[in-house]
Amino acid sequence: MKAFQENINRLWVRLSLAFALVVIIGVMLTSFIGILVSTPTEFNYVNVLRDSEGPVAQLAAYYQTNQWDNAAAFMQGVQSAYGNIEYFSLSFSLIDNSGALIFDTHPSDTAQYPYVQFDETLPVTIGGNLQGYLRGLGLASEKFLRDYSPQSQFLAWLQERIWWMSALGALIGVVFGGIFARNIAAPLRNLAEAANHIARRDLKQRVALRGTSEMVQVGSAFNNMAEELAHAEKLRRDLVADVAHELRTPLTVLQGNLRAMLDGVYPTSTEEIANLYDQTRVLSRLVNDLHELAQADANQFPLTLAQVNVADAVTRWVGTFAPIIEAEGVILETDIAPNLPLVQADSGRLAQVVNNLLNNALHHTPSGGKITLKLWSDEGQVWMEVSDTGRGIASDHLPHVFERFYRADRARSRNSGGAGLGLAIVKAIINAHQGEVTVASDGEGCGTTFRLWLPCGVV
Repeated sequence: MKAFQENINRLWVRLSLAFALVVIIGVMLTSFIGILVSTPTEFNYVNVLRDSEGPVAQLAAYYQTNQWDNAAAFMQGVQSAYGNIEYFSLSFSLIDNSGALIFDTHPSDTAQYPYVQFDETLPVTIGGNLQGYLRGLGLASEKFLRDYSPQSQFLAWLQERIWWMSALGALIGVVFGGIFARNIAAPLRNLAEAANHIARRDLKQRVALRGTSEMVQVGSAFNNMAEELAHAEKLRRDLVADVAHELRTPLTVLQGNLRAMLDGVYPTSTEEIANLYDQTRVLSRLVNDLHELAQADANQFPLTLAQVNVADAVTRWVGTFAPIIEAEGVILETDIAPNLPLVQADSGRLAQVVNNLLNNALHHTPSGGKITLKLWSDEGQVWMEVSDTGRGIASDHLPHVFERFYRADRARSRNSGGAGLGLAIVKAIINAHQGEVTVASDGEGCGTTFRLWLPCGVV
C-alpha cells in the first residue's frame, strides 16, 4: 500500500492521470450528447399501436357503437391521421375475430420501402372478449435511412454544432488543465519565491514539503541547501571575527612594544627584538594556515605524492615528538602493525597530520595521562588512531571539532597559542588524500579518539 501511494504521488503519474481524466470527461460528454441526439423523434411510430389513445383504443370505442359496420371508412380516417409519406410508409390492416379482412392498406410492392421498422399485430377486445385484430406495418425507404436514421440525425446535428462542441471541449480542457497545472505548479512557485528570498540573503527562508514525490525531494534538497548556506554564513562571520581577534593579539603586542621602544620605555635590545620576532612568527603561522585552508576549499591543496612507508615514517615522527610529550609528564604508547602496505601520499603533509594530532592530544591530557598511537591495515586501507585520556569532548561539541577556529575551551586555546585551525588542516589534508578522519569521545573527562584512514596504492 505504501509503495502504491509513493507511485501515485509521482509527478509523471499525476500528469498522466490528469490528462487521462480530461480525455475521459471529453469522451463521456461526447457520448452522452451523441446518445441524446441519436434517438430519432420524427417518423418514429414504433409505439403507435400501444398508445393508450392510439388506433387500438379508437377501434374498441368504435366497435362498441357500430360493431364493424362501415369500419373500413373509419380506418381510412385513422390511416390518414398517421400519414403516408415519402420516407416512411405506415399502413394498417383490420381483421375481425373470424379472420375476415375488413381493411388493408399494406403495400404489395415494397421496393420503395425495403426496410421493415416494425410489424405488430394487437388484439381488439371489448370487456375481455376478442373482437378482432389490428396489424401495423412500418416500412422505411433508403432515403429515410440516409436522412432520418439516428446516425444521419447525429451527423446533421453535429455539423450544426461542431464549433460549440469544440469550444465546450476546449473550455473543459482549459478548466481542468488549469486546476491540475495550478495544483502541480504550486510547490514550484513557492520554491521560486523561496529562492528569491535566499538570493536576497534571507537565509531563514524554507519551503513546505508537499506535492509529488519529486517536488518533496526538490523541496527537501532546497531546505538542506538553505541550512548549509545559513551554516556557511555563520562560519564566515565567525571566521572574520576569529581572524580579526587572532591577528589583533600579536599586532597589539607588536604595536605596544614598538611604541614603548620608540618612547624609550623599553630598551632596543636583542631580547626585545626577539620577542617581537616571535609575534611575527605567530602572524606568519596563522596566515599560512589560512592560506592552506583556502587552497583546500578550492580543491587546490598542494601535494607532492610518493610511495610512503607509513610505519617507518610514523615511527620517525613519533620519535621526534616523544621528548616533548615526556617533558609534560604524559606517557606515549605506540602499536604499529608489521608489514603495512605502502601509501601514495605526501610525506610532509602526513607528518603535519601526526604532529597536529599529537600536539592536540598533549594540550588536552594532564600530567600522568596517556596518549596511544595505533597503526594497522584493513581491506585496502591503512588506519591510524590517536587516543588520549584527557579531558574529552562533550557530545554537543563533537560535530564542530573540525571546523576552523572552533574551540570548546576558547580561553585555554588562546592562552596556549592555539588558533583552532590544526584539526581543520588535518581534515583538509586527509580529504586531499581521498581518506577520512573522524573523532569520538564519551564525554568530558573520558578522553578523545581521532581515527583516520588512507587508501593503499595510488591515490
